Amino acid sequence: VTVSAMVTTLFFGGWSIPGVSLDPAHPGLIATLHPGVLASLLTGLVMFLKVFCWLFVFMWVRWTLPRFRYDQLMALGWKVLTPIGLAYVMLIAAAIYVTDNLLGLQTMLGRGVSLFLVNLVLGYIVFVVLDRGLLISGSRDRRAAAGGLGRAA
Repeated sequence: VTVSAMVTTLFFGGWSIPGVSLDPAHPGLIATLHPGVLASLLTGLVMFLKVFCWLFVFMWVRWTLPRFRYDQLMALGWKVLTPIGLAYVMLIAAAIYVTDNLLGLQTMLGRGVSLFLVNLVLGYIVFVVLDRGLLISGSRDRRAAAGGLGRAA
């Protein structure tokens, strides 16, 4: 519950209602009815729904995916995810430098489209080219590579 509330607060707007302004200077339908009570109830309900959705996602992922042993999880984190994360930070910094200084894109739309394309190419490289069982492979594949029991033909 705590992690879901933190994710909701930090990354998904917390208690704010998407597309609705509760600012008294710009009253909408909700702010004109009862600015204090109704707005507080609605924002509390929105926060509860967002936290509940994240709880559902966390439980769904945990119950769906197989569990890693501790050594597998540590190897995945240190040998695969940390280098990929560091490379990603460096590539995005280089892409931002290129879009701002070399290409001269100053609008948010131009920057967004260029970074989306960079992420699309990087996603293809990581998920299609690199992940062909070379980085993360099952025990059957490791045994086959070592000359033990392999896949049935």
